[in-house]
Amino acid sequence: MSKSGIFSKCGICGKRMYLLDFPWTLADGKICNNCAKKVGLHLGDQLNYIASLYTLAEIKALIINGKQVSPNKPNQLAAEKEREKAYQALVVKVHSHNPINRSGVLFDNKDKKIFNAKSPDGSYIYESYESLVSYQPIERKAVINGHGVGRALVGGLLAGGVGAIVGAATKENNYNAVQWLSVVMNFKDGKTRQIVFVNQVVRTGDPAFISAFQFYKKLCAQLDQVIQENKNEQVKLQPQIDPADELAKFKKLADDGIITQQEFEAKKKQLLGL
Repeated sequence: MSKSGIFSKCGICGKRMYLLDFPWTLADGKICNNCAKKVGLHLGDQLNYIASLYTLAEIKALIINGKQVSPNKPNQLAAEKEREKAYQALVVKVHSHNPINRSGVLFDNKDKKIFNAKSPDGSYIYESYESLVSYQPIERKAVINGHGVGRALVGGLLAGGVGAIVGAATKENNYNAVQWLSVVMNFKDGKTRQIVFVNQVVRTGDPAFISAFQFYKKLCAQLDQVIQENKNEQVKLQPQIDPADELAKFKKLADDGIITQQEFEAKKKQLLGL
C-alpha cells in the first residue's frame, strides 16, 4: 500500500518519514528508524527521552564514528549545565573586579588572575599571575605587489616582545604586509593560549594593521609587567644574606689558609659594596 499524507525528512539521510514510520524526535530535528538503529536507538520510553537530548550533529558524529548513544546523557547534560553555571559565575566575578582588558585577556589585579573567555572548543584560561611563565609573539610576513597580490615570506616565532615587529609597523624591513600576528601565552601547568590580532594579509600601513598592532603592544606590555612582578616577588622570597655573617665566614676561611688574604679582601669589598 502506498504511503501518503504529511511527511518529514530524516535530518541525517534525507529519507521521507510519515507519521506511521514513528520517526525519532531529537533536540533539533527528526531522524528515521534506520539511522536511529545505527546509534543503538530502538523503541522504548527511556530511549525516546535520551534521543530528545541529542542534536542532529551529535547523532551524525556517532554514526560516522561507529558509536552509540549513551544512557548517561542526562547526567552528562546536568554536569555540563553545572559547569556552565560555574563558568558564568566566574565571568561575573572577574568583571566585578574592573579588570584591565587587553584584547579580551582580562587582568584581574584584585585576585592576581589572568582570564580569557571560552574559545570555540569550550576551553578558557583562568590562571594566577605567578603561573605565567613567558609569552611569544608570532609573525608571518608578506609582500603585496603593485597588483595588490600578497606573497607570504618566511616568518614565525619571534624572540622579542613589543619591539620584535616594530620594523613591520615602521616599514624598516623588506616587507610591506603581515598575514599573521599573534601572541602565545605560556603557563606553568603546560597550558597555552594564543591571542590572534591579524589572520589575513594586510599592509603594514593599513589602519586595520596599525590598530591591531597597537592592541598587540598593549597586551605585550601588560604581560611584561606581570612577568616582572613575578620576578620581583621571587627576589623577595629569596633568603636575605647578612654581610656580617658572610664576612665572618670568609675571614675564617682566610685564617685557616683555605683562601688567600687577597681573595678575602676582594670578597670583603664585594659584600660591603665598596
